[in-house]
Amino acid sequence: MTATLFAACADPIAAPAKPGVHPLSAMEGPTVADTASATRARLVELASRPNRGAMQALVESPESVGVASTPFVFWMPMPNVWAATSNGRGLGAVSNLYDHSVTFINIATTTTAGAVYTNWFPTGLAFSTDGSRLFVGTQGGTVDVIDPVSLTRIARWTVFGDAFTVAPHPNGSILYSGTNFGYLHRMDASNGAIFQTERKSFWPINGLAVNVAGTRVYATNWADGQFLELDATTLVTLRTWNLGGVTQGIALSPNGNRAIVANEAGYVTDIDLRTGDYVNYQVNGLGFGVVPNLTFGNVGITLAYAGRYQTYGVQTRVLRPAFSLGADIRRGVQDAATRLFMVTDFGLGRVNFFRQ
Repeated sequence: MTATLFAACADPIAAPAKPGVHPLSAMEGPTVADTASATRARLVELASRPNRGAMQALVESPESVGVASTPFVFWMPMPNVWAATSNGRGLGAVSNLYDHSVTFINIATTTTAGAVYTNWFPTGLAFSTDGSRLFVGTQGGTVDVIDPVSLTRIARWTVFGDAFTVAPHPNGSILYSGTNFGYLHRMDASNGAIFQTERKSFWPINGLAVNVAGTRVYATNWADGQFLELDATTLVTLRTWNLGGVTQGIALSPNGNRAIVANEAGYVTDIDLRTGDYVNYQVNGLGFGVVPNLTFGNVGITLAYAGRYQTYGVQTRVLRPAFSLGADIRRGVQDAATRLFMVTDFGLGRVNFFRQ
């Protein structure tokens, strides 16, 4: 596998550095006033970590791809909104990290359907393949299972470590969970029985995805700066990309040929899974989440701390200028029924909705 090199751009934030910790290990979330200094501190910290491959600054596209409608916001009853997902049928779910709960939202009307309390610090969210259950990875060492119709927790499954990420297998029978200790579980999606556990890192698995064919699992190791390809049945590591920085969110193309990986070191990596080649592209902040549109024609990159969102054209390989959505944009999803994007703001405690 080969990488292509690039020239990095300076981040415009000029606030003084301030000591900080990764938000997942902190007991408090960043405030709006801390946004600029926290971003600068994070950049200073990441500057000592080597980037693998070359960094390229993308040319802005003259096309309208990536331009969003004026966002409208939904203020959550609780602050520190971390993750967002959708069952594709107009029902969304967002995690309230420090309230230890999940709120369900009718996306078409942007109204709450109700909230369910979970174990400590719900961090990873994923609906089951048929949309009938919501799996919630928590930092209390469990995967909680919620019925979105009755709005009740119907199960709590113990895992080894804090469950940062969850991802269901396309056939609906298997659930994968990644923990803060780098363990990856392969579980029975009906009762939580753990079939297999493999340790892939000493650091959190912050990104987790399964390809449409159900043959491969992909994971990012936070501080290792790695992107892993695993056999979906055995969890054997097939390939490792040492991308450097702090690897975060993942998006896979439906045909299984491409992977887009966000990196808190300020870039996004576009990987050709057929050849293993990859390219790093400079973004205007700390890359955190990857939000693909329904056709995978472009993906949104959430820029943590900076409160910005930037769209990368997967087919055209061009990047639109970042636009502001708030204070600390983390994760998001596009709902198939409404076609609305739903993106969380961890700093302001709200959800942004927009169309592209």
